[in-house]
Amino acid sequence: MLKKVKLGLRELDTRSKAEKAREIISRLEGNPMFPTPVPSLDEIIELVDIMELKKRELELVREKTHLKTCEVKQAESELDKKLWQLAIYIENSAKGNTEIIKSAGLDVRADPKPLGVPGRVTITSVRETGSPGEIKLIWDKVHGARVYNVELSGKTNLRWQMYDATTRTRTTIEHLKSGTQYWFRVQAVGSAGKGEFSEAVVRFAP
Repeated sequence: MLKKVKLGLRELDTRSKAEKAREIISRLEGNPMFPTPVPSLDEIIELVDIMELKKRELELVREKTHLKTCEVKQAESELDKKLWQLAIYIENSAKGNTEIIKSAGLDVRADPKPLGVPGRVTITSVRETGSPGEIKLIWDKVHGARVYNVELSGKTNLRWQMYDATTRTRTTIEHLKSGTQYWFRVQAVGSAGKGEFSEAVVRFAP
């Protein structure tokens, strides 16, 4: 079977491609097996030189572009700082008057919406951790919640006991009695009060 040539040009960057071309040229020069290369080696050398020249020109342009980009960002940062200083001056001078602030070409911020009582927590995962007596709970974040109360109850009664108060949306419950059934629930607590407990989930401790 006749073998086919493999160039592999797609995998090469500009520098590697130039090196590849120069190596091929050096192997062909004076090689009696290839007396009249088509295209000529001079054509190939000329194109390699042009490619490398254009590459250097591109690198110079990129370097200048990078410097200009940094200068633009610096100028933008300085402008932002001065505009904020001016905005504070306008705000203080207007003494909170909406019409006066708007007369200076600025908008006013909307009044923050009061946070109500957090909504009901939804527990999304109840799973073992791989360690005996441990269960991991994960729940969705609730808007307005500052902390989450985690409670559990044993198999024989439904007297809920506080286990954890956390700012995260997950907790690992430890020191459970293996083989015992437990119920778990979570409550979101915010500045406006306590939300409704999640639906209780049940799991046997591993």
